[in-house]
Amino acid sequence: MASASPSSSSGIVRLSVASASRGELEAHLRRCADDFVPALGARVDLADYAGKLSRRAVTFEAWSGRRLVGLVAAYLNDPDGREGFVTSVSVDESWRGQGIARELLDRLREHAASLGLARLRLETAKGDARAEALYRGLGFEAEDAGERLAMVLPLAAGAGHD
Repeated sequence: MASASPSSSSGIVRLSVASASRGELEAHLRRCADDFVPALGARVDLADYAGKLSRRAVTFEAWSGRRLVGLVAAYLNDPDGREGFVTSVSVDESWRGQGIARELLDRLREHAASLGLARLRLETAKGDARAEALYRGLGFEAEDAGERLAMVLPLAAGAGHD
């Protein structure tokens, strides 16, 4: 599934779902690793994480030519069919500020709702104002999760799953 989307002076971005290879995922994560709080490489082995995303996650991707420039990855395999977990949101530095993360998260929201999930959940670093503003702007609500900030987005399609 691909379509036209946001453009910039640097080129056209193509959106797709689950088309990135493990290697493309790993390369993107390495470019963005230091943007996570704490740095992604300090928390996970990037090669292993890319493999796990490739095997188990649904990925929503933004591409510029053959380069993966934006990624939202989520696990939508809750055994109870109620909740999806957003495990990664990243955009290459030179592509930020163009609405790519918002567009990818919107597509995830639509897809999760079509599956009948009741909500999406994610965690972010407490004090990461940029990330928190993005998620709140999309309707995520904060919940305390100890050292990290948990945020939940209720999905209308999942309302009947109580």
